[in-house]
Amino acid sequence: MAPDDGARTLTLEGRRGVRRVGEALARTGARPARMLASPLPRAVQTAELIAAALAFDFAIETHARLMPATPAVLAKPIVLGETDDVALVAHEPLLGALAGMLLGRTHPPLAKAQVVCIEIAGAPPGRLVWTLDPKTLELRVG
Repeated sequence: MAPDDGARTLTLEGRRGVRRVGEALARTGARPARMLASPLPRAVQTAELIAAALAFDFAIETHARLMPATPAVLAKPIVLGETDDVALVAHEPLLGALAGMLLGRTHPPLAKAQVVCIEIAGAPPGRLVWTLDPKTLELRVG
């Protein structure tokens, strides 16, 4: 991470893209009970835009364990400790590694603003329900 990378905010283009993803996500009927984000400004801004699109009216919680360099094994308890649907807004390489750990298989890195829905019933491995492509806004099942 570059010295000033932690202070970076979303660009105007980035905000527009995240709003489009949020609108597409709202059409899926996704309604997380909690939203957890990295404390970096661009992640918090992304979470705020997604929350607005989903009419999410709870506080967005920030967690240092969702920072880019955090090993997935340290972030995993944040997700597995939940009983409700959780939305995570974080960074690569953490998100791809965490998705792989939750699915019990290798998962490619996520694109910026990509959304992945993983169902976990009990302990991992979970099931990939769908993914939302941030460029095409296409929902791909399984």
